[in-house]
Amino acid sequence: MKYILLIAGSLTIASPLSYLYQVGKKKVRPSILSWYGWSVLMGISIISQIVTEGWSSNLVTITLSAVGCFTIAFSARHIFGHFSLNKKDWSYIYSGAGCILFYFLFSNQWLTTLLAISADFILAIPTLKMAYSSPQNEKSYTWPLSLASWVTTFSVLLFNFNWIFSLWPIYLILFNGTMTFLTFFRSENNNVKNRFGSNLSYNTMEKTTRGLNSDQSMSHYQSIKKTIKNNF
Repeated sequence: MKYILLIAGSLTIASPLSYLYQVGKKKVRPSILSWYGWSVLMGISIISQIVTEGWSSNLVTITLSAVGCFTIAFSARHIFGHFSLNKKDWSYIYSGAGCILFYFLFSNQWLTTLLAISADFILAIPTLKMAYSSPQNEKSYTWPLSLASWVTTFSVLLFNFNWIFSLWPIYLILFNGTMTFLTFFRSENNNVKNRFGSNLSYNTMEKTTRGLNSDQSMSHYQSIKKTIKNNF
């Protein structure tokens, strides 16, 4: 089990490093509101679980993820100066903050966990929108690496299964799986469609051009014929 957690931790460390490298190369443009929000939310979740349940080895992955999220947001904003910040995205931050507020008002463990996941998803919406509309701006190996990390973490939880501890990994598996699909597989499909679309447009244009050339040739022929007839 320790070796599996070590693998999960290694993948979790490699994930933000991969993303940071691509941010530095200006290949991806992170939505810093999402990344800052994730780091704060996961930090609250970690502290809450430590206070109520005590430290657990299951928290290693989420702790590394929280540190990674903060590092990405801070570096993109203050070091690389390459990030995405949309005024409309602030509405998601306020909604996420509302979920966090309710998180503190209730003591039911199921409710607080679901509220925390809801807040995380709301904070993720700017990044999901970017991945859907501009996959190349979010295409990074951080998503498949994070997916592999959380799948590995979830496999450890199966030895001593507990729904409370499992909800976060399940949610993050779904989120990172969606991001992997949008930025890798969907973007490739769109590129194929664009290439076919370009070819069709080119063929249509070529045929239209040929038609215009034929009409122009016929008009020129008739003009010559009319001139000859008038002269003779």
